[in-house]
Amino acid sequence: MKDLGEAKVNYLVELWKDLKYDERQIGVDILTPDMSPEYFHYFVGVEVIQNDEAKEMRIMPKGKYMVCRYEAENFEQLVNDALYKASQYLYDVWLPHHHLQPDALLIQKYFHPFSKNCYIELWAKLKEEGVA
Repeated sequence: MKDLGEAKVNYLVELWKDLKYDERQIGVDILTPDMSPEYFHYFVGVEVIQNDEAKEMRIMPKGKYMVCRYEAENFEQLVNDALYKASQYLYDVWLPHHHLQPDALLIQKYFHPFSKNCYIELWAKLKEEGVA
């Protein structure tokens, strides 16, 4: 997830507009590294308590997470500007300053994405102590 904090071609707004979900649900995306360091896998969905339908389901792995919450004026600014600044600060400044190593998993939770009070939480999974 090298250069995570740098702006890239961004299709997040279109993906979220295409996703059919209830505004009361929490939108979730999951980033995991690809074999090639300049790419990552991206999964988008909604948080559910129980999966009643035949949908693909992902479960957050147990562990310690560093959670960073941020907001912006609207969803486009949230994912096109604030997302990169927050990611860059978290990975390049805050985690190293606190001597914490991130695992290769980043979960982003979107709250009320298309309303004025939208915000995102970055959930960076931390490596277990003693695991390189």
